[in-house]
Amino acid sequence: MINFIKSFAIFGCFFAMQTSTAQTIKIDITSPIASQNFKKGDTVFLKGSVVSNGPLHDVFSEIYDNADSSMIYFTKNYHTHGASQIINLIFVIPTDEEKVFCFNINTKDHGNQITSQRKVIFMANKPAEKGKQKGKQKGKQKGKQKGKKRKAKR
Repeated sequence: MINFIKSFAIFGCFFAMQTSTAQTIKIDITSPIASQNFKKGDTVFLKGSVVSNGPLHDVFSEIYDNADSSMIYFTKNYHTHGASQIINLIFVIPTDEEKVFCFNINTKDHGNQITSQRKVIFMANKPAEKGKQKGKQKGKQKGKQKGKKRKAKR
C-alpha cells in the first residue's frame, strides 16, 4: 500500500511537470520612441513594462552606446519574484557628440540566462536631414524663377 502511494505521488509530480505551461514574458517600451532625437542636456523618459504569466527573477534596464555596447551609460536591476515590473526612469543626454543609444530591457532567470529582451534605438545630436532643407530651398527658388519668367513675358 505504501509503495502504491509513493508511485501515485511520483506519477502525480511527473504529470504536473508535463502539463505546466511555459513561461511567457511580454516587454513593452513606451518611451523613448525608436529613432527619436535628443540634444545634450535633454531628459529622456525611460518607460516600459514587463508582464509574465509566472514569477520573474531579474529585470534589467540599461542604456549603452549602440556602436560600442561595452560603453554603458546607465543600468538598473530590479530583483523581483512578482509577475510584473514597471520601468519609469530618467536619463539625461550627457554629450554634445552625435551618438546612437540603445535602451534595452531584458529578463534573466536564476541561471543568469536572458529569457526575454526588447530594445529601442534613439539618437543624440543628430543633425537635421539636408535633403529636406534643400527641397524647401529648391521650392523657393522655383517660385522666384517663375516670377521672373512672368515679368519677362509682359
